[in-house]
Formats: sequence, structure tokens, C-alpha cells
Amino acid sequence: LNTQRHFDRKQQNCLNECLSECLSECLNECLSECLNECLSECLSECLNECLSECLSECLNECLSECLSECLNECLSECLSECLNECLSECLNECLSECLSECLNECLSDPGLVPF
Repeated sequence: LNTQRHFDRKQQNCLNECLSECLSECLNECLSECLNECLSECLSECLNECLSECLSECLNECLSECLSECLNECLSECLSECLNECLSECLNECLSECLSECLNECLSDPGLVPF
């Protein structure tokens, strides 16, 4: 029984350590991946949208005002939508991959075999 408890604790520690590594790795990976992806996607989308909207609305004098207003609004909306979607997808994928690696590593570690 004592050996079993020791075994469980070792497994638990291994899993805790592995999972916390997973979390920080996945967060870093996904944040940079999604920021890049979403920024380029949203910038081009919003520039197109705002340019056509503002050009039809304005002549020179109101163009810059219109563009900055439109871009602010469009970018914040687009980025939050895009980041939410991208991050949840990316984190899901990354964490489940990492989790199964942790399980393999921690549950089949020969140093942990209780016999």
C-alpha cells in the first residue's frame, strides 16, 4: 500500500509539472500565432472596408477622421472576434496534444513502476 501511495504521488507530481509546462508553452505558442494571424487578417479586412466606406462618404477633409474612427472600431471588433476564435482553437489543439504526451510520459515512466 505504501509503495502504491508513493507511486501515485510521483505520478501526480509528474503530471502537475508536465501540465503546467504545457499551459505556458501552449499559451506562448498560441498567443504569438494568433496575434500574427489575426493582425494581418484584420488589418487587410478593415482597411478595405474602411477605405471603401470612407471614400464614398467623404472628400479629402473628412477622410482621415473617417478612416481613424472606422479603423479603430473595425480593428477592435475584428481582433477580439478573431483572437477568441483562434485562441480557443489553438489552445484546445495544443493542450490536448500536450496532455496525451504528459499522460504517456508520466504513466509509463520506468522510474515510476512500483515493483
